[in-house]
Amino acid sequence: MKKIIIAAAALLFLSATAYSQLELEAPDWDVKKSDHFILYSKNASPGYINETIEKAEGFYETITDRLGFTRFDNFWTWDKRVKIYLFKDMDEYQKKSKQPSWSSAGVNIYKREIVTYINMSDFFESALPHELGHIIFREFVGYEKKLPLFLDEGVASYLEDNERGDKLIVAKALAAAKANVFMDLKKLSEAKKGDIGIPAVFYSESASVIDFLIDVYGKEKFVLFCKELRQMEQGRNWFTALKDVYYFQDLSQMNDAWMEFLLKK
Repeated sequence: MKKIIIAAAALLFLSATAYSQLELEAPDWDVKKSDHFILYSKNASPGYINETIEKAEGFYETITDRLGFTRFDNFWTWDKRVKIYLFKDMDEYQKKSKQPSWSSAGVNIYKREIVTYINMSDFFESALPHELGHIIFREFVGYEKKLPLFLDEGVASYLEDNERGDKLIVAKALAAAKANVFMDLKKLSEAKKGDIGIPAVFYSESASVIDFLIDVYGKEKFVLFCKELRQMEQGRNWFTALKDVYYFQDLSQMNDAWMEFLLKK
């Protein structure tokens, strides 16, 4: 089990970080626009620029489809398009974004901005779909809604390019082994930034909860849940919205159904 967790940590580590201020104003950006994105780059080859735009647009279509948001698209057309900044290398990215030495990408969800550098490792497979997942989900349910961390991170992690793969395998292995590091839904819902326990466990389990809701109950119910969250009055508990759609009486009942899902397959 320890080997599974260590391997998962290597697979699931996210190098994207949040940032608040960025020195993005510069006259020498190369700019390319698409339906939902504006790409700013420095010294990127035309091939890499086109690949980034194509991947981003592809993820937009894939993510909205997987979450059931396709009927509610056109979030970011024209002036609301997401901006992606590609610095020429890691040094320039870290200097301009004022991020720690381990950071390879950054996101500002409120400004719809993603920053990284050319040829960042795993950008297309992990960081880009993960951060787009954050933005799309929050664009739909509302940025001001107070939600548990596992819900935000679960949606984003569920949408990474490996889809259900690695994270669901880890969550199932932990549940089957009855490992003492396994976090039930109560623990997941109480996790805060900076206090999530073992990251590989937290991200895997969070993604598996979203997979459970969509796989067992379908995308239409998940969309209804997200609409309930969007319409939720300030101060109302998020679980009330979930209860209205999925009819779980409490976290314990939902936890039992989730565990059955993990152990059945």
